[in-house]
Amino acid sequence: MKNIDLSICLTSELRLEQAIKEAGIEDPACVNKLTVCGLLTDNDFAYIRENMANTLNELDMSGAVIEENTIAHGALEQCTGLISVVIPEGVTYISHCAFLGCAELTSVNIPSTVATISGSAFYDCKKLACMEVAPNNAEFASEDGALFDKSKKNMIFCPRGKQGEYAIPDGVTSIGEQAFEDCTGLTAMHIPQSVTSIGFKAFYGCTGITAITIPDSVIAIGNRAFGKCSNLAHIEAMAGNSECGALLSKSKKTLITCPEGKTGTFTIPKGVVAIGERAFEDCAKLTQVIILEDVLSIGNKAFAGCVKLETLIIPASVEKVAKDAFDDCSASVVCRQQNGRTCRLNNSKSKKISDAGNNCFVQRN
Repeated sequence: MKNIDLSICLTSELRLEQAIKEAGIEDPACVNKLTVCGLLTDNDFAYIRENMANTLNELDMSGAVIEENTIAHGALEQCTGLISVVIPEGVTYISHCAFLGCAELTSVNIPSTVATISGSAFYDCKKLACMEVAPNNAEFASEDGALFDKSKKNMIFCPRGKQGEYAIPDGVTSIGEQAFEDCTGLTAMHIPQSVTSIGFKAFYGCTGITAITIPDSVIAIGNRAFGKCSNLAHIEAMAGNSECGALLSKSKKTLITCPEGKTGTFTIPKGVVAIGERAFEDCAKLTQVIILEDVLSIGNKAFAGCVKLETLIIPASVEKVAKDAFDDCSASVVCRQQNGRTCRLNNSKSKKISDAGNNCFVQRN
């Protein structure tokens, strides 16, 4: 017997495992759709995870009362068969990793009572394309399937299953931390003039995006906002602080981010004095970076993960190189010109640039 549509009502004495057995079902994996009313406890969620994770497609909890009004940490984690879920009114908190790894989940409702959603609640839900918030929820709102705060000024979460082009609604002022992280199906992004800040890892792992334009209204960009965007080859800052497709500080003295999709040779723009932290991290398609004499410092992990970089010549102007500037970088030679002499790595046995650090250069004739 397969693909059973089961409706059960639980009590404080009757738990899910027993209720399924009393319904005459010996193998809970035969249940395709489960509708639950009554008290649903952490133990019941554990039973679902352990016995129905790969086979339960629909979970309707609209008539249920959830223990402590919380969908607990990992409650439905790795329920890879789950396609749709209905969360009941009364739930106030969706905890860490509550739906982690529900890879087939396509839609979820957020009832009016939910006041807090953990940032990792829907992590790795690769097909989740729509979050629908009850109109009378006091904390959250939704538009086009994405999650916002009630004012719709702060974008909180774009479902990972979104595909194609996406336009952030006009009026949004803040793109939150990790808001678009791992939205690999997105191919183009429109950021409106209303946005003033882009959070930490906001677009991290958006491998389908090849170019992005940052409006001149943006005054703050968090660390690694465009990290692991392996096909992003061009960043255009409307405020004028971009050159050659790379993002610079407002003064144009610090190179902040070189897009990971850049290929071949890249020349540091004239006037840049600092190569910032993680500026070229994971630029795995670059074979050469030309550093001009203006540069004075190279930041932490600046060239980490540049696995195709062949040769990097550091000019005599450079005064400081961070300890981990060249982690996992494939270049075999690091040298600079100084008073007509060439410098090499202190560790003469090493052929790897990743051994470089502060005071790593010694003179040779």
